[in-house]
Amino acid sequence: MSGYREGLALALEQAVRHEQGALTAKHQQDARCQAAEDQLTALRAYQEEYLAMLSQPEPRMATPDWLRNGQAFLSQLGTAVAMQAAQCTALEKERQACADRWRDAVQRRKGIEAVLAERKRIERRREARREQRSLDDWSQRSQAACPLTK
Repeated sequence: MSGYREGLALALEQAVRHEQGALTAKHQQDARCQAAEDQLTALRAYQEEYLAMLSQPEPRMATPDWLRNGQAFLSQLGTAVAMQAAQCTALEKERQACADRWRDAVQRRKGIEAVLAERKRIERRREARREQRSLDDWSQRSQAACPLTK
């Protein structure tokens, strides 16, 4: 029975390490998502500023080439924003997957802890029964050996 308990203790130790690793991965993914979202926000803000600048150019800057180049840059900026938004979506999916793995690891650890606690409770109950049997046997032997109880 103690081998079984030792095996569970090792499984618990492994589950705790797995949970800690999953939590670390979750925190790292949270940071990656936040950085990507911050970058997307900055790109969108720059896109808005650039669009405002193009829509109200100074008269001396408003040449056809300048406007064409500005439109081309704005198009590239829109592509960059779309790509960054797609990256944020992919990172968010991975963040969810990391969170799910961490929750699974927590549940596994809690399950092993529950099995260990139940095993300990069963062992304590068996030990209490053994002690009671031993006391009962001792009591019966004492009564049998004592001439006054007859």
